[in-house]
Amino acid sequence: PKVVGLINEKIRDGSPLIRIANRGWEYVDHTAYDKEQQAASIGKTNDRVFQVLHVRPTAFVPPLDLFNKDTIGATAQNKMPYFSASIVRDAPPYADSLKHVPSTSLFANLMDDDPFYTGTVPQKALAKIKSNISQYGYGVISLQSQDFAAKDGQVSKNEVDSGKLQFLDAMLDDLRSGGIEIVTLDEIPSILENESL
Repeated sequence: PKVVGLINEKIRDGSPLIRIANRGWEYVDHTAYDKEQQAASIGKTNDRVFQVLHVRPTAFVPPLDLFNKDTIGATAQNKMPYFSASIVRDAPPYADSLKHVPSTSLFANLMDDDPFYTGTVPQKALAKIKSNISQYGYGVISLQSQDFAAKDGQVSKNEVDSGKLQFLDAMLDDLRSGGIEIVTLDEIPSILENESL
């Protein structure tokens, strides 16, 4: 609840960089459901997000990055224009009406002290993001509220981990100072279209 409260505060303050995505009512493999069950899960989540945060998600991010054609149909049925699974599982070309903007990194992975990169953890995170941009033309970092929860072992506590928030702030500063434009997921399709002209 404290993490959700912090997100709600940022939304109320009009933060231009916060967009809320839908990950389904239960964080389970949606491909086990038929299209109507998937649509119901997405719709129920949209309603609850609106009730709590007073915004409607425009992007569906399938749990566990698992999806099928019914997931795509259920997303469109809920009038959500954006779909974002991992680039590994959702590579172009796309044959449906949704705007696919696959994620290229998980925030949790950017905080890892990856032995394949040199430097400090923030320097490694920046190198990973630059690698994504070089490879795909953009980088999408997927963040979840639980990424910022303090933990007791593997269990999330009802407490914000200020160190993780500071890491995010520092990462955003590093991106800006490196000349990398920070935009929201819904802005990426038009930016890529304009660059390809």
